[in-house]
Amino acid sequence: MKKLIGILVIATLVMAGCANVKPSHDEYMAAVAAAKSAKKKATAVGYEWRDTGKMIKKAEEIAKGAADSEKAGDKEAAIAAYQKAAKLARKAEKQSHDAVKQQMQQANAGPVF
Repeated sequence: MKKLIGILVIATLVMAGCANVKPSHDEYMAAVAAAKSAKKKATAVGYEWRDTGKMIKKAEEIAKGAADSEKAGDKEAAIAAYQKAAKLARKAEKQSHDAVKQQMQQANAGPVF
């Protein structure tokens, strides 16, 4: 029984080590699509923050480097780069949502007499 459990643990670890880059790439694609959608909403209300577009562009550059690493066969570097790009895209999405919230809060701002 102990041998069977040991074999199963080793097999699981080997399978995890052979994981494909696809989940990280899909995670990145979903994050950048959400960031672009949120950016459009912030732009539509006239409250896009200065760095949001730059962050999305930087995430796309990082993902391009990840794709190059993937082609070169360095899966670990590709996974790390896709995760970094996804994190940056999620940060840009949050900024866009915060910009829309700021616009709503300050819609009626003005002097009080």
